[in-house]
Amino acid sequence: MKDRLFIGISFFFLLLLSNLSESIEVIERKNGCVTVRVTEDDVKNQRYNLNIIDSDGKNLRTIFSSRYYIPSFPWWIDDNRIVFSWIKEKKGFSLGIIDINNGNLEELVTKDSIITDVIPSPDGKRIAFICSNNLFLFNLNDINLKRLINLKDNFKDGHMVTNLTWCPDGKRLVFVVRSFETVPSKDNIWLFDINKNRIEQLTLGNNTLCKDGNSPLSFSPEGNKVVFSNKRERSCMLIVNIDNKEIEGLRFTKISSSITDPIFMPDGKKIIFSGVKKGGRTRNIWEANLERKDSRQLTFFEEENNGLIGISPSPDGKRVVFSEITHGGRNLWVMNADGNGLRKLGESFSNDPSYLYTTYMTPAWSKDGSKIAFVTQHEVKPKKEINRGGYLGIVVQDLTEALARQFDVKNGKGIFILEVRRGSPAEKAGLRRGDIIKKINRKEIHSVTEFQKEVRRKTAGESIVLLVIREGQKMSISATLEEMP
Repeated sequence: MKDRLFIGISFFFLLLLSNLSESIEVIERKNGCVTVRVTEDDVKNQRYNLNIIDSDGKNLRTIFSSRYYIPSFPWWIDDNRIVFSWIKEKKGFSLGIIDINNGNLEELVTKDSIITDVIPSPDGKRIAFICSNNLFLFNLNDINLKRLINLKDNFKDGHMVTNLTWCPDGKRLVFVVRSFETVPSKDNIWLFDINKNRIEQLTLGNNTLCKDGNSPLSFSPEGNKVVFSNKRERSCMLIVNIDNKEIEGLRFTKISSSITDPIFMPDGKKIIFSGVKKGGRTRNIWEANLERKDSRQLTFFEEENNGLIGISPSPDGKRVVFSEITHGGRNLWVMNADGNGLRKLGESFSNDPSYLYTTYMTPAWSKDGSKIAFVTQHEVKPKKEINRGGYLGIVVQDLTEALARQFDVKNGKGIFILEVRRGSPAEKAGLRRGDIIKKINRKEIHSVTEFQKEVRRKTAGESIVLLVIREGQKMSISATLEEMP
C-alpha cells in the first residue's frame, strides 16, 4: 500500500489544507530519496532533483525528485534538514522540509501561487518566503504562518520582488524590487524591519543588479553592509550601509566585463565575485581585498563559458563552491579560498549529447560544511528533437486549474512562466515571471511540449509573436530568438 504524508499537526494545518482533495502521495522511498506521484503526459521525460554531495566530491545522491518545477534554492536549517518549495501535481505550490537521512518530507505550507525566495533565519527557527507579492514568515516553533507585508500595497504594477535575504541579526530582511518599466530593468534594494513593521528603500537610482535568479544578496559578517553589482558600472561593485544608506563604490581596473554575484567572505575583509579580465572572454572567480582596495584572479578557466553562478563560501571561509555554465553542460567546482586545490565535484552534469540538461545548481553548504545541496533539471530528449538554435530563455509549466482560477483564465489553456533568464531574449522582449502564454505565432498553446516544439522549429535570429495574459490583460509580445547557450 502506498505511503501517504498527512500533515495534521495542528488545527492551523487542517484549515490550510482543507481545500486539497488528497495529500502528497509518495510512490517510492529508496535510499533516502522521495519520489512524488506525477502524471505521464507532457512531463514524462522531465525530472527536477534536489541533490546533496559530500564536499570532497563523494556520495552524490538525490534526496527529492519530482517532474514538476522546484522554484526555490535549497537551504539548510541544520546539518540534517533542508527547506525548499516545489510544485505539486495539479494542487498548487508547497513549502516543506526534508530530512536527508531518512527522506521524510514534512509539508509546511500549501498555496495556490508560486512560492519563491525561500530562506531560513540565521537561527533556523523561522522561514521567510514570497508568494503572490506577499512576504510571509513561518515560525517552526509554534507552527505559525504570518503575512508580514502585502508588497502590492507598497509597489505599483510592473514591479517584482526577488533576492530575499535575512540580515545576520535575524530581525530584518532585505530584498530587491525590480521595475520592468524600462529595459534593462531598474533594480533597487529595500529593507523590512520585522519588529518595527517598517519598510524603507536603501538604494535609489537606475541600478540593474547582476544576480542569478532569486539568489540572496550578501551581507557583511557584522550585518550592516550589503554588496551588489550594477550592469551600468561594468567594472564596479557597490556596498550599501543599511544603517545610514551610504553607498561605497569599488572599481577594479583589471576587470572588463560586468561583475556578478559578489559575496562577502566570512571574515568580512574580502569579497569574491565573477568577472572577465580585460582583453579576455572567459569568466573566472576573483577576490577583492577591501583593505587594499585591489583584486586578484583566483581561477584560470581558458575555455569560454556562459557564466559562473552560485558562488558560495563554506561556513568557515576556507573553501568556495560555484557552478560553471558551459556549452556542453554545467559543472560544480570547489576550491580553497585562496584559489588553490580547484576540483570538480563529481562528473560533468551533461556529457551525453542526447540529453538536454538545464541545471540551476546554486549550491548551499550545510552548517558544518561537510555537504552541499543543489537543484538540477534533467530533461531527456531524442537527439533529433534537440534544436541547437532557437533559444528564448524562460522556465515554464502547464497552466494548472489552480493557476487558471487565480489569473481568471476562462478556458484554462496555456503555459505559465515560472522564471525569465537574465539577459535572455525573453527578458529583452519584456516577458515576466507570472505571464501566461496563450498563443505563439497565432497558434494556440495547450502544453509545455507544444510550446517547446514550436520554439525549436525556429532558429537563432528568427522572431516569434506571443499572445500573453498579464494581470488579466491580453498583449502581444515579439521576441527574437538567439542561439542555444
